[in-house]
Amino acid sequence: MLGNIVRVITSPFATQGRFVDKAERHQKVVQILYEKHADAIFHFLLTISTHATAQDISQQLWLKLLENPDIIKRQNNFVAYMFTAARNAVIDEYKRNNRLTELDTSSMETSSIVHSENIDDVFDNALCNLPFYQREAFCLQQEGFSLQEIANITHTEKETVKTRLRYARSQLQQSLAGLYPDSTNVKSTEVKR
Repeated sequence: MLGNIVRVITSPFATQGRFVDKAERHQKVVQILYEKHADAIFHFLLTISTHATAQDISQQLWLKLLENPDIIKRQNNFVAYMFTAARNAVIDEYKRNNRLTELDTSSMETSSIVHSENIDDVFDNALCNLPFYQREAFCLQQEGFSLQEIANITHTEKETVKTRLRYARSQLQQSLAGLYPDSTNVKSTEVKR
């Protein structure tokens, strides 16, 4: 996918001498970033939107990087920037479809994984049933972002992030409690960052 996009965007540079090197370097930088971070960003998008929306937004984000080399140069934390841009694009998509008010309480439309023996399916179903902002905070934490970084990405206060994470863990624990009946006394541990 990225190879085709790179060829289309940079083809005008092919006959312009010294600009070829600069364009090729930029292509290589974006390709390295893509190979390193695309899966994590796409997974995050999948957890906060539909598959089709995640694909569209992911492609738009990478195209924007290819078209504008200055974006990469201006970022102190490229990964945080990409997750912020992904989140903002999802919210923009909700606004465009007049569904922004659904975000606070919405859970993802899931395929009918009502009763499954596969722990991954059960967890995915429980995760998708979290309200949007709790799911978002939980997924960002799982991607390795600190509480402060999550607050920056989501444009909220650190304490709000802590609350969302606490509710998310609590709801996940309740949803998964039936899987391991002996684990009901296990207290969830809070990660301090």
